[in-house]
Amino acid sequence: MKKFSIVVPAYNIKSKFFEECINSIKNQSYKNFEVIIVDDGSDKIYKYDYEKIIKDDTRFSIITQENKGVSIARNNGVKNCTGDYLIFIDADDYIEKNLLEKMINVISRYKECDVILFENYGEGYSKEEYIKNLDKNERESLIKKLIDENNWLGDEYSIKHFGSVWNKCYRLEYLKCNNIELVPGVKYSEDVLYSIKVIFSSENIIYTNYPLYHYRIYGESTFDKYNKKADIDLLNFLIKLKELLIELGLYDKMYEAYLMKVYTSYQFAMTLKFFNKENNEKNNKISWKEFNKNKFIREMILKVNKSKLNLKGKFVVFFAKNNLYLPIKIIYKIKNNVR
Repeated sequence: MKKFSIVVPAYNIKSKFFEECINSIKNQSYKNFEVIIVDDGSDKIYKYDYEKIIKDDTRFSIITQENKGVSIARNNGVKNCTGDYLIFIDADDYIEKNLLEKMINVISRYKECDVILFENYGEGYSKEEYIKNLDKNERESLIKKLIDENNWLGDEYSIKHFGSVWNKCYRLEYLKCNNIELVPGVKYSEDVLYSIKVIFSSENIIYTNYPLYHYRIYGESTFDKYNKKADIDLLNFLIKLKELLIELGLYDKMYEAYLMKVYTSYQFAMTLKFFNKENNEKNNKISWKEFNKNKFIREMILKVNKSKLNLKGKFVVFFAKNNLYLPIKIIYKIKNNVR
């Protein structure tokens, strides 16, 4: 009887969300599972809630670590897994009661599968369920889509979340044999790096369009919130992504998609930091010019295929190329209502 290991990283999660998450696991129709909750240095009041909510259910355990980020928390959880298959769940999300049962059905049908991709609720799925084994071209196409989100348009798969770790079921032995872990220290799109390696390293990837995961969005979006270190985080991600693509022998094949990722990441840096409405930095113009003159950024942003950009994008690249702060600020002032 196959056993699932469910890893739940948690940091200062509100009690009502954490309880809903845990109850959705407890209520699974398939009962052979273990849950490793990795407390990533939460405050004491939250730790008390975690312990109270799991109560005496021996299938649940809590690992505590200093606050080191979600990637290290997930990796530590995986190291303590004893099951056959792994699922990640964020502590403020929840799952359908038949998620594990659906996974068992797929595993029974495709006995050699390494990874199962499934949908999350609200992503425009069709009511007619289907399952398919992705061939090499489909896997490479999926990786290209994970790098450049514009490639999702008109696709049969969900647009937003296939780069996430939580909409997949992994065979643990497959992950261990291929040394697949989340990359520590990457604070932007760390899931994408993991997902690319997961999909590239296997010839047995199964996709089902059935929605089984509830991804919660509340409060201010991560892509709107001011982040003082957004430029550093995004640059670190882009360098790690390039290194990974070179390591996997995909860089030349994914070059155009990668350049578009550089462009969209550049846009995020503008939105999250330099021209965010919450930015009150006195030296913003100086720090923007330093970022804009970064050798890596300039080299890549100037190679972007401008024919793929809309009019605003073409202006942004032109102004970036010429290091023109004021025109770019005006563009994002209109877009983001910057002071």
